[in-house]
Amino acid sequence: MTASTIALPSKKSTRAQRSDRQQQAIQLIKVYGDVCYVCATVLEDDTRTIDHFVPKSKGGTDAMINLRLACIDCNSEKKDTPYHDFVGRR
Repeated sequence: MTASTIALPSKKSTRAQRSDRQQQAIQLIKVYGDVCYVCATVLEDDTRTIDHFVPKSKGGTDAMINLRLACIDCNSEKKDTPYHDFVGRR
């Protein structure tokens, strides 16, 4: 995943998709706080991304229960690695 102002998709997103992702980010902030779920860094608009706890390539979904806020660095490093495997090798 890549980042934009509320850190979300970059690939030819429609306004509706960006709006949906922004709403997801707002909901995730309410549930988890505005910190990276991997490194606990406080997130800013330009560093916030939405990550799949279980990557879609490994069977994860876009359901809110599978989404987390992550900083750009952690999300870029994690790629499609499941969370537990990723933190286990850090």
